[in-house]
Amino acid sequence: MPELYVLPPFRKKGIAKQLCEEACRQLNKMGYDRIQLNVFEGNHAKQLYRKLGFRDIYTTMELKGKI
Repeated sequence: MPELYVLPPFRKKGIAKQLCEEACRQLNKMGYDRIQLNVFEGNHAKQLYRKLGFRDIYTTMELKGKI
């Protein structure tokens, strides 16, 4: 599963938006009509993904510690 991310020193410069838009264009050219992201709760990139049109479709829940 490919991963795409921007290293901390290069964040807040619009690079992630450009990368996501280009990745979407390339995947569309390849015939894909759906893209899914795995994003952890608290990941600030969720705001960007929502601006790009992604939406939440499911929630994963976790219980830690003694059960």
